[in-house]
Amino acid sequence: MEVDYVTGGKCGIANLGSTCYINTALQCLAHAPQFIHFVLTEEHEGLMKELQEVYKIQWIEKKGVAPKKFLTFLQQDFG
Repeated sequence: MEVDYVTGGKCGIANLGSTCYINTALQCLAHAPQFIHFVLTEEHEGLMKELQEVYKIQWIEKKGVAPKKFLTFLQQDFG
């Protein structure tokens, strides 16, 4: 998987109600080079797989994302 660490990740995450705090945390984590590399280049399951999908849209496809499935997994795991 080719990750563009220079121009990728500059797209936003849609606020789906009261998700601005989790969006901020996701954006901060996405700009920690070792973390984003780990998420995008390793195989994951469950919540981490959904996080990988969110970051793929931002970093590979370079699009904004509405992380509905990630938030559903997050709520199931911690809600």
